[in-house]
Amino acid sequence: MSTEQYRIILKMEDGYSNEVVGEDLPQLITTTNALAAEHGGGDAHDYLDENGSIIYTNNGQATGRADVTPVI
Repeated sequence: MSTEQYRIILKMEDGYSNEVVGEDLPQLITTTNALAAEHGGGDAHDYLDENGSIIYTNNGQATGRADVTPVI
């Protein structure tokens, strides 16, 4: 039995980027949200949009996104 892994690639407007891979998707999202908050993503919209992304905003302006994909 294999365990599914996920990759989250964070890209912020200030140029910061980060990539995490793991099995615990809720923990990966929590970690990514914390990193985004440190780089202007004050509001983390904890949902995946139709493209499989988490959108980050600050005062209503988009400040970054995190793309969530399964690792194949």
